[in-house]
Amino acid sequence: METCFNHTEAAKAGTCKYCGKDYCSECLFLQGQLDSLMCKNCYKVYKTKYTSSIKRRYIYAFAGIAITIMLALLYITHDHSSLSLIGAAIGSCGVAINFIRIRQMKMALKTKPYISAEEKNL
Repeated sequence: METCFNHTEAAKAGTCKYCGKDYCSECLFLQGQLDSLMCKNCYKVYKTKYTSSIKRRYIYAFAGIAITIMLALLYITHDHSSLSLIGAAIGSCGVAINFIRIRQMKMALKTKPYISAEEKNL
């Protein structure tokens, strides 16, 4: 019988997608929209990486908003050049992409408990 990496007395319920070790259902959970099996140790690393990336993406998004507004105001008040209008359009696309990616990253950090097939049948 295969056992849990952390609890040698517990039977294996699944394998972590990231580290490849076997764990019991107490040590595993389902992560993200695709319900990938992940252990608690890998989730800590994953969460730290994604949290810092989310913060950076917010900075990029708000900087993009500021640049877009500045270019739009420049277009309206001064030169009416198509270059500032194109820059504002590109900036708004960048802002949208950053907010979409932030949403995806937040969804990837969502978790739910893992219930093995044996436990579901009980």
